[in-house]
Amino acid sequence: MTTTMSFTTRIIKNLGTNSMSIGLSSIIYMLSAVCFAKMASSDVYMKLGVRTCITVTFLTTALYCVLVPQCSSVYMIFVLQILPGMATGILFSYLTSEAMKYVPQESKSTAMGFFQAVYALGMTLFPMICGNIVSYFSMLYAYLFLAVICLIASSISFIYCKSH
Repeated sequence: MTTTMSFTTRIIKNLGTNSMSIGLSSIIYMLSAVCFAKMASSDVYMKLGVRTCITVTFLTTALYCVLVPQCSSVYMIFVLQILPGMATGILFSYLTSEAMKYVPQESKSTAMGFFQAVYALGMTLFPMICGNIVSYFSMLYAYLFLAVICLIASSISFIYCKSH
């Protein structure tokens, strides 16, 4: 979300497009998120398994983070906006489910509050960190930082899901 909701719109603006392009980019992202959230519960995704879906989704998000800051075409960004939409739809569904999986029924409400607090912390800290990276270095480095975070998350998810 750090990229999609703020930095990608700056890249689109820097390409010299209008506000309609920024709006269209957001619509593509949001529609993708909704569609992939629905698909995450389909038989195909269930057969792939949680480990595969989470790991591959983090990898494709890393790819997004590498490609977007290097795009010179708003149309290519439109196509790439499907990837963070996929990440939002699949990751939020699966990570929420995995976070709650072993929590006893009487503690689910507290656990969900904790999960949301950690999620909110990430939604606050990563844009701040990336904003500083952009200020001191460049937009490319901020996206590359996030790509590395996605690769780390992919590795952790793969190892965690394999052990459980």
